[in-house]
Amino acid sequence: MKLFLREFYSDLGYEFKISWKVMKFMRQKLSDIIFNNHPIAPKYPGFDINFNITTNRNTEFIEIKGPVKDGQNKMEGYGIWLPYERIIKADNMLQEFLDCFFEAMLLFFKKHNVPDEAILRVKKEVEEEVLNNEEYVYVESEF
Repeated sequence: MKLFLREFYSDLGYEFKISWKVMKFMRQKLSDIIFNNHPIAPKYPGFDINFNITTNRNTEFIEIKGPVKDGQNKMEGYGIWLPYERIIKADNMLQEFLDCFFEAMLLFFKKHNVPDEAILRVKKEVEEEVLNNEEYVYVESEF
């Protein structure tokens, strides 16, 4: 089973300016520490899991929506809704984004009997790598 981590924003102008390098590192760590060490039983056997990080102007709380079945791509998709205002108005937007994202991961993986300690380990390793590291700073011209 593979893990995909994507961003999808439905409201124009409501997005988190997080570098693709941060997203790639988070996906790598989640795969290495969680998916490779804990049995995750997707609702649809044989499917990969896709987390779509999203928000809009009305999102105030962390919420997980799904799964949505994509039979053509053998993908089980979940919307990870993160609070827009809370994140963009934070003194450290990236830290707040990571806090919210990993709070959502705790909720998701609790349903799959993954111990909180494993998620918190991923969070710690991601924070140690990306926070205050120029390599992971969002650059407007990345795309």
